[in-house]
Amino acid sequence: MSENPLLQVLSSHHGLLKTSPKVPIRDQFSLSLAYSPGVGHVCEAIKNNIKEVSNLTNRGNSIIIMSDGSGLPESKGSENVHVMPFLETLAVFYKQLFNIDAYPIILNGGKADQVETIVNTIDNLCPCFCGFELFGFPHTRAAKILELCQREYMETLILSCDIRDLIEESISTNLENRYLIINLIVGAFLRAGIDMQLAQVIPKETVVGFLSEFRSELTNLEQFDLYQFAKTVTHRVAKFMLSAHLSHENKSATADSIVKRLELFYNEGKEGWYNRKEFDYVNKDNKLEENAIKLHKAHSGVTSIECKILAKDNMLFKEILDQNHLKKVSEKISQDPDLAFELTCKGNLIAVISNGTAVLGLGDIGPEAGLPVMEGKAVLFKQFGGVDAVPICMREKNPERFVENVMRISSTFAAINLEDIKAPECFEIEESLVKKLDIPIFHDDQHGTAVVVYAGLINALKLAKKKLEDVKIVINGSGAAGISIAEMLLHAGAKDIILADSKGAIYEARKENMNEYKKKLAEMTNPDDERGDLKDILKDADVFIGVSKGGALKKEWIKAMKEKPIIFALANPEPEIWPAEAKEGGAFIVATGRSDLKNHINNSLAFPGIFRGAIDIRAKKITRNMQIAAAKAIAEMIKDDDLNPENIIPNSITSSVAVNVAGAVARQGMEDGVARKKVDPKKVENRLMYYMIHGKFDETIDLGVDSSNKADLP
Repeated sequence: MSENPLLQVLSSHHGLLKTSPKVPIRDQFSLSLAYSPGVGHVCEAIKNNIKEVSNLTNRGNSIIIMSDGSGLPESKGSENVHVMPFLETLAVFYKQLFNIDAYPIILNGGKADQVETIVNTIDNLCPCFCGFELFGFPHTRAAKILELCQREYMETLILSCDIRDLIEESISTNLENRYLIINLIVGAFLRAGIDMQLAQVIPKETVVGFLSEFRSELTNLEQFDLYQFAKTVTHRVAKFMLSAHLSHENKSATADSIVKRLELFYNEGKEGWYNRKEFDYVNKDNKLEENAIKLHKAHSGVTSIECKILAKDNMLFKEILDQNHLKKVSEKISQDPDLAFELTCKGNLIAVISNGTAVLGLGDIGPEAGLPVMEGKAVLFKQFGGVDAVPICMREKNPERFVENVMRISSTFAAINLEDIKAPECFEIEESLVKKLDIPIFHDDQHGTAVVVYAGLINALKLAKKKLEDVKIVINGSGAAGISIAEMLLHAGAKDIILADSKGAIYEARKENMNEYKKKLAEMTNPDDERGDLKDILKDADVFIGVSKGGALKKEWIKAMKEKPIIFALANPEPEIWPAEAKEGGAFIVATGRSDLKNHINNSLAFPGIFRGAIDIRAKKITRNMQIAAAKAIAEMIKDDDLNPENIIPNSITSSVAVNVAGAVARQGMEDGVARKKVDPKKVENRLMYYMIHGKFDETIDLGVDSSNKADLP
């Protein structure tokens, strides 16, 4: 065994954590339940009863292990990525021994005057995580954080880092498995607190009381069975915490019931953990709404954490939790922060972040109700791109403060996908983050939608025998998607686009309901200065693209369009017009945003491959050219012999699409000069193809030149 076995394990696996879909997407039916359009019904259920968020998502079993590194060896920069090995190994331990989904979150900076901002970040993350463990903070700083959390009446489980010291002081220094025992006790407090739905800081007095009662057994412990000890200590911790009458919401929790669930996890794996009584969502006789809600309730959401290694006994955990090993790895990353991409999960970890202000067609329904969409996106990222995605919904609606919160946690991730943020705030947020961060920032409602729309339009126009530069395009909806689609099509060569909103056509002299983004587009669109409502401007149009609301388009208006009209009715869950009705109006091609209808224009065709390609070249950002390359790669998947009015775009669960997109994006990113690594695009494709078949990456495939070799970059 090497001098530092932890380093060997980390380098061979590129970290220890990965995300895992609870529900595999194998067909359109499973897609419609886990994501679109069924997920909208799950969101509405949470909106109507916010407490359902812990039953219908993984929030009820998700915590954050948070650190700013200020209590650990200092790093050279302010990103503190050197703390990731500590956080990641703890997360693996909690998952395998206690089935806790613990996400590592690094906080940028480490100044004492930032306590208020840390508390603000915790508060913002509460909608999607039921608890927090503070790790690696100095005691005085941790105490200030806890004090402020309590003063703000923050109702969430919080375990402070000084509890580890209390436990350490109670354990004999001669114990061979000292650090294992400390982490087992911490894990037991977290498991019991989660199952009790504890809504407060775990008091020091409770921990001290437990240790006083249990100390003699710990002191006499020399050898133990890892899993048996976890069950025993969890039972005793739970019993003690319940007797302490701490504030908790699960009144039916008992020490026996908590340990029984843990035994089910040990004996049956994750299948034994969930509510099997709800597994009747496979009944196709049920309504979509019923099946979608049953699926999410049966699995408590659709995504979780998984470990890349399996520790069956004490030996491996003893090695990966060894403080000397961890410190050496941390020092290496501190000296060269880029090593975090190779030695930790950061290299393949992204965040899917929203504030719930523009969820599907439901509008501002809040962060809790928006969480099912973020989880669904995480499943698609993983299944089709092999990308590990953390679903995050923040409370903050103010654009400037939202940006600050994202920046505080940004060094945890290789890229950030923004989602379901209302316009025009979404533009301001994305622009600000792109300027301030040097990792890919991608608002999928804007760019993902635009990519897939352009891909579909390429093939639709080919069938209609029309050219993009010659057609009149009407886009109904001037939010994030509508504006980005217009920008994309203009960049691709369109000359005649009219954008419309609830007040009708957007034109240069219009004053009502305008913002800076609409004004900018008004200067580049509507060349004939057309005015009026949607019915008026559709006259002689070739293409209608709807990203607005259900029922916005009438079949009579289609009859006034040019020959072979193309209709993209993309509102969800109800399109602007249903395909049968559009065909009655004379539509040549109809596409919707629904997975249960033909010509499904869905972002899932774009974002997994785009992020895969961007991450593999370690891109600084995602350019418009990279988006255009993605659109063309999607369109090319439909060969001329297969192209027809009901088949203009690949099926949204076609695995090979992401493979094609990833290679095209990697190639274009290098040409655009935003790559930190020079890679072989074919190797990007082959590596992802291997993942699609085997469920893991072939680490023997060397993508290309390391980022340090600047001379090889274009």
